[in-house]
Amino acid sequence: MINYAKKTFAALLLLMVATVANAAVKYSIDDVNIPVGETQTVAVNMENDVPVWIIEFRLSLPAGLVPNMTTLKVADRLAGDLQYQVVSRKMDNDGSYRISALPLGMDAVPAGKGAILTFEVTAAPNLADNSQISFSGESALSPENTPEAVSSEAADVAKVNDAFTVTANVEEVMLAKVDATAEIEIALDYNGKTADLWGLQGNIVLPAGVTIDGDKVQKAARLGSFGIETNKVSDTEYFFYTSSMSDLVSITGTSGAVIKFTVKAGEGVVDGSAIKVNNLKTVDKATEDKVNLNSVTVKITTKDPNEEAYKAISEEIAALQKQLDDAKTELAKDAPSVDVTEEAKAIQDQIDALKKTADEAHEAQTLEEGDKLDAEAAKAVTDAITKMVTDAKAKQQEITVGIGAVKAAAAEDEVYTVAGQRVAAPVKGVNIINGKKVILK
Repeated sequence: MINYAKKTFAALLLLMVATVANAAVKYSIDDVNIPVGETQTVAVNMENDVPVWIIEFRLSLPAGLVPNMTTLKVADRLAGDLQYQVVSRKMDNDGSYRISALPLGMDAVPAGKGAILTFEVTAAPNLADNSQISFSGESALSPENTPEAVSSEAADVAKVNDAFTVTANVEEVMLAKVDATAEIEIALDYNGKTADLWGLQGNIVLPAGVTIDGDKVQKAARLGSFGIETNKVSDTEYFFYTSSMSDLVSITGTSGAVIKFTVKAGEGVVDGSAIKVNNLKTVDKATEDKVNLNSVTVKITTKDPNEEAYKAISEEIAALQKQLDDAKTELAKDAPSVDVTEEAKAIQDQIDALKKTADEAHEAQTLEEGDKLDAEAAKAVTDAITKMVTDAKAKQQEITVGIGAVKAAAAEDEVYTVAGQRVAAPVKGVNIINGKKVILK
């Protein structure tokens, strides 16, 4: 523990004096679009090409964007087995927050990209539009106490005009397999107000494995004579904007879709990831002021209810098939003299009928989450298998007793018919052998 404490203290000293170039570590925060009075969770991201052991930086927030540092906590990349703790301190000289993420053990954060910390912010009325959350004093230390080259990217903060509402036509899209597609429409509602808005621009941020089909955002009818352009910023981000040679055109109507695009699944789509449409802006023609609009998030599911239900039902049918196959194997051993061909075929027909019904529902895409095999139909199959086994074993017992009786009769030579007539060997039907009634089939 003492050695660990010394190492951590020495590491912090190195962080304070490190100034390096060609950054292997980059800190960033997603842009914030927030209405006055609303509270949002802000994520601090880290993209590192090398393992990082100790993390430190300062955050400066604009006036009117009030942080709640009691909500500061580690996010996915620092959670779990890594066991990191995070501490913050407000600096008296400039009001910034010094934030450190310190390991409780010797494990480092492996190379990767994603959120490391989160905290909540609230927008006050004095929040200035087009402000920023910026980094300073960024540092990162390797497991060998070596300072790594660090860079950062400030986040734009936009005060959303809550007179307007942006929504998507769906809350969730299903991208259950490679090349699956889903269309998303983004609507702008004036909430009953009268407005004359010109143009629209924004960003669409996609998770790994998802692209916009054709790399094009399309305009909906409300954008009328506007042109629309799409720039692919990176593999996971698109920027779109409208254009017009005239300032006489406006967004038509007061509600409904303004843009639409189709997302397409590739490899590695993660269930629960999300598509974000943010940094949406338009212009109020009456005042010529820029209007910031709220962001929209559409979740992604990789689970197809039809496929999930079909899989579950198929497993139930497979279990019934195995039960029948096991029963036939059991009878071949325990009741070899009994022919159960007809009984087994009748049960097989029942199972095949269940499979056909499931296949047809799957093909028609009518299965829903939670659907299962009909309980009564499944019980009928199980009961039929149980009866087949029980009856066959009973018959085998009768045959075995009869054969034993024949052998016994040959030895004892004491065989009579029910009429009392002594015979040389048992006959089919009822025999009295050594004073006992024996039925021979």
